[in-house]
Amino acid sequence: MEDLLIVGTTQNDTRVYLSELSSFTLNENGIAGRGGLYLYEECQDAASAGIRVLAGVPDVGAAYRILDLMGVRTA
Repeated sequence: MEDLLIVGTTQNDTRVYLSELSSFTLNENGIAGRGGLYLYEECQDAASAGIRVLAGVPDVGAAYRILDLMGVRTA
């Protein structure tokens, strides 16, 4: 996992993150895909690798817009 670009909190205090994820990290979470920018949250599910991927995003601007639509407060 690369450096976090965005960290935010939903209305129910769930932390949401944006960073680049590698194809290895995606595969560890059961997602067949290439590395890139992804929105995700922490997940304690035993079947996950500690995160739940919510969405792939094309750029940081799109990520901010999605977070805004979700009502996420960014730090």
